[in-house]
Amino acid sequence: MTKSSSIFIVAGALIIVGFALSIYGSQLIIENISILEGSLDPTQTMDIQTTLEPEKNEGGRYVVQITDFTDEIVNIRVLDPNEVLIISKSVSQKSFEGEFEITSPGTYKLIIENPGDNDIRIVGAIGYMPNDIVLAVNTSSLIIIVVGLGGIMVGGVYLVRTRRKNRVS
Repeated sequence: MTKSSSIFIVAGALIIVGFALSIYGSQLIIENISILEGSLDPTQTMDIQTTLEPEKNEGGRYVVQITDFTDEIVNIRVLDPNEVLIISKSVSQKSFEGEFEITSPGTYKLIIENPGDNDIRIVGAIGYMPNDIVLAVNTSSLIIIVVGLGGIMVGGVYLVRTRRKNRVS
C-alpha cells in the first residue's frame, strides 16, 4: 500500500467518525425535546408539554417559529410543574427562542396563543438546554471532519507530487 493510499484511508475514516459523532450529538440534543407543529387559529392555543428534571439539566429552552410569517404576533407562556408562570412574552418575529431555569421535576408547558385575526402555521418546541457534553460532541465532530478533509487534501497533494517525481525520473 502506498503512502498516499494510507493517507486517504485514514482521512476517510476520520470523516466517517466525524459524521457518526455529528449524528450522535444531534440525537442527544433532540431526544428530550417535545416538538409540535400545526395551524393555529385565533380561537386556539397550542400546548406543548415535556417532563424535565433539574438533576439531569438545570437549563431549559423553548423555541417558537412562525413558518408563514407576515407580521403576526404570538403570545408565549412557559409554566412550571406547579402551573406557575415562568415566562410570558409577545413575539413578533419569525423565529424566537428563550431559556428558563428548571427548578423542580415535572411537566413543563409551552403555551402559544394567536391573538391575531388569521390562522398561522407554528412550530413550537420545549426541552433541555444542550449541556457541555453534547456541545463537546458536536464541536469535536466538526473538528474531526475538517481534519479528515484536510487529510484528503494532503493525500491529493502528496499523490500529485509523487507522480510528478516518477514521471521526471
